[in-house]
Amino acid sequence: MTIATTRSWNPDVGDITEEAFELCGLELKTGNDIRTARRSLNMLTIEWANKGINLWTVESQTISSTTIVAGTASYAADIDTMSILEAVIRTDDGNATLQTDYICEPISRPTYAQIPNKLTPGRPTQYAYGRTGIHDTTVGADQPQTITFWPVPDLNSTYTFVYWRMKRMADAGTSAANTMEIPERFIPALIFGLAQKIAFKKAPDRFQLLYSQYSQLFEEAADEDRIRTTTRMVPDMSFY
Repeated sequence: MTIATTRSWNPDVGDITEEAFELCGLELKTGNDIRTARRSLNMLTIEWANKGINLWTVESQTISSTTIVAGTASYAADIDTMSILEAVIRTDDGNATLQTDYICEPISRPTYAQIPNKLTPGRPTQYAYGRTGIHDTTVGADQPQTITFWPVPDLNSTYTFVYWRMKRMADAGTSAANTMEIPERFIPALIFGLAQKIAFKKAPDRFQLLYSQYSQLFEEAADEDRIRTTTRMVPDMSFY
């Protein structure tokens, strides 16, 4: 008996679609079958972004010190930013002696609106994130997200905004040879997630069973998709 030495299996969109159709008791036959599956795959990845933080979509981004200029409060963020998780303002970026990171706290638009003087200069300590960005082909260009700092950056230092974002997952694309932008532990959930969407449209008798299995597989994968660190809790004894 020979055991394979590879650990790289990653089904492409074609294999995922075919497996999903088989789970529905259907046979993949027409171009319309492929198109409907591709649409459902794209909707599924957007739904996953709404479910919470998917660790494989978290990455570090920066607005550089050459972009952040004194007197300008608002800057564009990448259109595919789903949410900002953590952020710091970095001074003297790249200087091993002077570089310092300061926590930059998020505030809501209503809170920003209540700041009396929005032109106050200084080192930014807060930012308002405008989640208004959309892909808009009708105007010929994307409309980006916005990050607005307060206080407004001054001339006393160079500032770099470093933030950790949850990005939008890549689309299924138009080629059946594409692979999905997910880790292998989510592949079963993806296949059953696609199958329950197809069943809803084409095999309603199997929908409930497939949906139940999909929910279980996604919950198991999401529970595994977490950072394991030691938590230390110290009681506050100052009142005794």
